[in-house]
Amino acid sequence: MARIKARRIFSLVGWTLGATLTLAGIIKAERLLVKAYTTANGLAQNTVNRIVRDSRGFLWFCTEDGLSRYDGYTFTNYGVEQGLPDNQVRDLLETITYEMRENFTASARQAMSTVAGQVFTLVQAAGGGVDNCSYTLTPTRDVFTAKGGNSTINVACGAGCGWRVVSNQSWATFPASNVGLGNGAVTYTVAAKRSTNGRAATITIGNQSFAIKQKGR
Repeated sequence: MARIKARRIFSLVGWTLGATLTLAGIIKAERLLVKAYTTANGLAQNTVNRIVRDSRGFLWFCTEDGLSRYDGYTFTNYGVEQGLPDNQVRDLLETITYEMRENFTASARQAMSTVAGQVFTLVQAAGGGVDNCSYTLTPTRDVFTAKGGNSTINVACGAGCGWRVVSNQSWATFPASNVGLGNGAVTYTVAAKRSTNGRAATITIGNQSFAIKQKGR
């Protein structure tokens, strides 16, 4: 009986010791290295309004006294003397430039690129002599009450023709992709209106225009 108790005690001690070591290992593995950067390290100013990481991996710090770029080793600072309109920088947006090569094939093509979590779709019409595309919209206009609503525009064109949808008013939107190839359909939404005055919008698809009128309350 004494041996059985001794084995149980030994097993309990061993399990407790193993659990303690495992927990200590987890705590040690989750310990993160935190380093603070200030003007002493080259930062333009200690008050940082926003930090932006660009597509090349550089970190940009928007401060109250200029813009700082960090490459993982050193800071490069930009201010009025380097071309900024003001040393107080609140935010930073990255502009990405792309090039669309000529399409020599007889088929239209499209590509998608993801930038900052947003999908950007490119559509290119066919080459090989397909230079003049004609588009037909059905219907060509629509009228909405003040409540607004949804509707669809049918697009007819050649199989090698690409098109883009553009609205000239923020209250007439299309939630899906704004590009297409060949025949297709565009679903759009007209927001509700509270005033008594009517309003108008135009949606352009290819080289054709779709007219929208909305009545007031």
